[in-house]
Amino acid sequence: MSKKLRWLSTIISLVIISLGFFKETAIAWELVVIGALFLIPWLITKFDNEYNMSEVLSKYIYLKENKVNAFSEEEYKKLLGVNSTIIRENAYLFPLGYEIQSSYTCTYTGMAGRFDQSSWNRDVGHWNDIIAKNKVIQQRYDDLMGPYQMALQTYNLAQQTRAQTVQQTSQKNKLLAAILTSGGSKPKKPTLKLLKLPKEPERDKYTKFTDKKTGNISRNMVNLNYCTLEYGSRDKFNNDHIIENDKDTFGFLIDSYMKVDKWKDKINKHVDNIEIDESIKAETISFSEKDVLKKAKVVNLSNRSDIESVLCNNVINDIKKSIDECNLPEIGDNIRLKDVKVEITKFSYKINATKFLPLQFVEYTNKKGKNDIKVLDFMSKYRIEIK
Repeated sequence: MSKKLRWLSTIISLVIISLGFFKETAIAWELVVIGALFLIPWLITKFDNEYNMSEVLSKYIYLKENKVNAFSEEEYKKLLGVNSTIIRENAYLFPLGYEIQSSYTCTYTGMAGRFDQSSWNRDVGHWNDIIAKNKVIQQRYDDLMGPYQMALQTYNLAQQTRAQTVQQTSQKNKLLAAILTSGGSKPKKPTLKLLKLPKEPERDKYTKFTDKKTGNISRNMVNLNYCTLEYGSRDKFNNDHIIENDKDTFGFLIDSYMKVDKWKDKINKHVDNIEIDESIKAETISFSEKDVLKKAKVVNLSNRSDIESVLCNNVINDIKKSIDECNLPEIGDNIRLKDVKVEITKFSYKINATKFLPLQFVEYTNKKGKNDIKVLDFMSKYRIEIK
């Protein structure tokens, strides 16, 4: 069930139910019932025991319990159905990311200029100061909006009650009823007055570029992270990995996985400390070039694999960022380059560790006598929605 659908249904439900407070009793109950119907998607999600890939990765990143235990009989019944019969179960370790050690050399070229660090620090400091002050102003505004909305709701209910009271009063007593039921004034909505934020400072405007500069960079034993989401597609993932069993199911799983690339940075930063129970005999979805797991491979730059192309591009982007931020010792303090070109001339890498997501593939017969395969997440003890 899509999260967007669940949130949309919840918003619609709350709106309809709130309208019921301003209607006559019979109509109010009808609106409450209709509003409640829009909460069904939440109930379906709660009872279907199924997570999408984004929710699975969230559990992997944030779950404090790092011990992976086998599924119990009760857990299987909950996930597959009471009357299901298990035909086979296979545990797999699915690679989410690699911790890599690399060495490389490259050349760089660009127009060089001296960066006015003091002016930059002054203006960026002013810019950040306004952002910080606006956050405080926004927070104060948000704090005032809560009581205001409650007061406004109370006022609207009072006005509704007053109107109904006057309407139900006889004609000659309407004026008296209006006077007796008159309430307080409408609450005033808080005003949000943020400070004007100047344009974000740009480094080029603090640099006077004068001449062309070229040079070489060499790095050894650099730690890199590679998330398998960076493959971007099933085919590219399969090009670098060995999948011998359950190929069709893995295909659907990988397709679903590739759609949640927002988790790439979190997976790269995550420290994998999972402990798998000895009773679980899991098959590893291994990197196809097994020698890279043992020793460094020198990359043929004219014929790079998918992972090698991404690693080289990431290194180039990191170098360009360091140049832009004046953090590259080879260039010099407060020296920046524009129109930068970086070319890698030698690159080698070795995979030191793999971050795995433990999964259970279960083939079973359901209560209707139909065979099916489900993918279960060891971490959350839920089924994984793949499509």
